[in-house]
Amino acid sequence: MTVNNPFEAILNELAELRAEVRKIKLPEVVANIPNDLTRDQAINHLREIGLPIEKSQFYKLTANGTIPSQRIGKRLILSRTELDTWVESQKYRRVSSDQKAALSLAHSAAKKMERAKI
Repeated sequence: MTVNNPFEAILNELAELRAEVRKIKLPEVVANIPNDLTRDQAINHLREIGLPIEKSQFYKLTANGTIPSQRIGKRLILSRTELDTWVESQKYRRVSSDQKAALSLAHSAAKKMERAKI
């Protein structure tokens, strides 16, 4: 079958690709990870989600309460969901240089207006 309209050909190809993508089954990676993690599992989990951390740094952050954890006897137990929430809370929004310049101008203008009032 020949298609005269190139857009129809693209739409047909897109429909075929969508059908193929729907057939793909994604692995259940998260389902295999328990919610309660040991120290080593928590460190590995943090590394897997892109937060490289050393054991010594991990100990400091859990000891001072920065990373949410609980102790059961001598064992340190961490909740995967609480750990993921903590990681999300540590992310910050990057500000572009244009936004920094605009913020700086706004602060400067505010200072000048305050001086003019005096």
